[in-house]
Amino acid sequence: KMTTETEIIFHHIRNSTSVLTYTGLRFLIDPWFTPKGFYPGFEMCPTLEGKKTRTPLKDLSTPIEEIMKDIEAILVTHTHNDHWDEYTAKYIPKYIPIYVQNAADKKLIVSQGFTDVRVLGVNTPFKGITITKTHGQHGTDQMFSIPIIAENFGESMGFVFKAPGQKTVFFAGDNILHDYVELALKKHKPDIIVVNAAQAVYEGLEGSSMMGPDDVKKIYEMCPNAKIIPVHMDCYCHTLCTIEKMKKFVDENKLQDRVIVPCDGEKFKF
Repeated sequence: KMTTETEIIFHHIRNSTSVLTYTGLRFLIDPWFTPKGFYPGFEMCPTLEGKKTRTPLKDLSTPIEEIMKDIEAILVTHTHNDHWDEYTAKYIPKYIPIYVQNAADKKLIVSQGFTDVRVLGVNTPFKGITITKTHGQHGTDQMFSIPIIAENFGESMGFVFKAPGQKTVFFAGDNILHDYVELALKKHKPDIIVVNAAQAVYEGLEGSSMMGPDDVKKIYEMCPNAKIIPVHMDCYCHTLCTIEKMKKFVDENKLQDRVIVPCDGEKFKF
């Protein structure tokens, strides 16, 4: 069946990598093509096993050529290496438009040879669509009070896709359910919300650097008409929530009418 221009397709690849088809245009979000076990274990993981286990924990669900086919633009929420890294950059044409959150991320990606890197703003126009940057906080206040952690975690944006006669789509990014995210939900009233909800924890620190199942439930209650898609699971040992646990949570809390938990490679149409 041919894709109609009004049909939105969300293709979950792995972690927070996805392809959004919006007004018939294909956008790649947070590309991470790196093979299973490419990176060493994560030193800040609370468990000894986690410190040793190499990441990503699983392979890419979809061939890179298929992911990259007809991509109009790429959006990178932040440049942590599970959202953008040098391995992935080798597979991306240097001329493709890439939207980033700030001058520092732009500088990094330009240094890798990319020629069309743009800092996202408010109602940034792209071929009849507007894309708006939203702010976030990638960690708790306690985490940000420790200079080395604040520096490493840095910023992470979200963004909102809008077009006339189309559903509004909001990607919340690697952020906690903070005032910034709540403001974006109230202001933009998205119909589809993609939430990075793996509940990432660190040795010696309380709380999580991103949302988890309880936050998915809060958003479900705050946005009574929205479909919610939790992602960013099953790639790191320091994340408490797996796809399986999230599905179980959704069932137990009877959220399945509006919360869709994708497996790697799954596509959903709206």
